[in-house]
Amino acid sequence: MSMTHLLFWSGGFDSTAILLDMLTDSARYPKIRVVSYGVKAIHNCEEDKNARKAISKLLDLEKNARFEMIDFDIDYFPFISGSQAKLWACLASMFVSAVDNPLEIVFGYIKHDDFWHERPEFEAGIKNLIQFGQHCEFNVKFNYPLEWMTKKEMLSKYLGHSDVFDRLSWGGDTDTCKLKDKVDLEFIFRQMMSVKYDCDIMKDSNKKEICTTETEEKPKTEIQSSNLLMKEAKSLVLESCIALSQEAISATEVSLQSSQL
Repeated sequence: MSMTHLLFWSGGFDSTAILLDMLTDSARYPKIRVVSYGVKAIHNCEEDKNARKAISKLLDLEKNARFEMIDFDIDYFPFISGSQAKLWACLASMFVSAVDNPLEIVFGYIKHDDFWHERPEFEAGIKNLIQFGQHCEFNVKFNYPLEWMTKKEMLSKYLGHSDVFDRLSWGGDTDTCKLKDKVDLEFIFRQMMSVKYDCDIMKDSNKKEICTTETEEKPKTEIQSSNLLMKEAKSLVLESCIALSQEAISATEVSLQSSQL
């Protein structure tokens, strides 16, 4: 029996990165149930929902036979001011049936998230809730694909999906640290896209040179040297992008402080 993979998708940066990986890896993820929810008492509910709707349409997920899409709203949840993991634990048992055994639940928690302090209790709670609801032993596994990654390291997952990146939900925050993260990540991503574009042009140019040169074939060492220079250039540009992004964040902080005076 094939394994069911259950993903909780908010439409935000982390869970959407996993969704893109699932979309391209049909061998690893043959059967996927994507569960999304909105808590109406939270201010970014509509932003998240609009992001999911736009991205789902863009990726044509509704017509993809591998995906089962579930999206719903709830008026209130008692843990909205606490750990998000508690809400995931309660919802996990609601969208599992006997035919989903074995089951892998995929979460988008990343490096340095507070979640890791409560991981053992979280996983034990989900297993108990599922087995209690199904009245049988249930083979549940947990997968954290982004466990050792930071948001900056995850940007590369969006290089082939810039249109998806542009439609992400950033949590509805305009005056908190999430705004700084958004400014930082967007700036670096645009620079990465620019570097990728330049590298693609250079690669195309090298291919044309090799194809058109019949009598004087370019030495392999020269081609390798050219590729090495491209890698070094890309590394240098990304380092400068990070430095410049810090300046952009500082400028944003000053602007926010000025507007509050």
